[in-house]
Amino acid sequence: MVANTERRQKYWQQWAVKRLDKRKYLLKNGILVRGLPVAIIVYFLKIRFSTDQFDLIDFLICCFLFCLMGILLALWDFKSAERGYQKFLAHQALQ
Repeated sequence: MVANTERRQKYWQQWAVKRLDKRKYLLKNGILVRGLPVAIIVYFLKIRFSTDQFDLIDFLICCFLFCLMGILLALWDFKSAERGYQKFLAHQALQ
């Protein structure tokens, strides 16, 4: 139980730094980690399992949509982590 508490404290200490730059968090986690890799994989799987050829416009639309969804997911993660961080701070203040 002690190791779990130490891990949580370490996580919240790291979050305290990440939360300062919301735009960087959204770009990194939304676009680079989620959006672009998923868009590329989905698009090339679509080409692989159909008779379509590579089309730049379709690829760009796919990238745009998946990056948008990635940003929305990252925003949801950010807000969720921020709520947890605020609860952690409130709990620390009570102790």
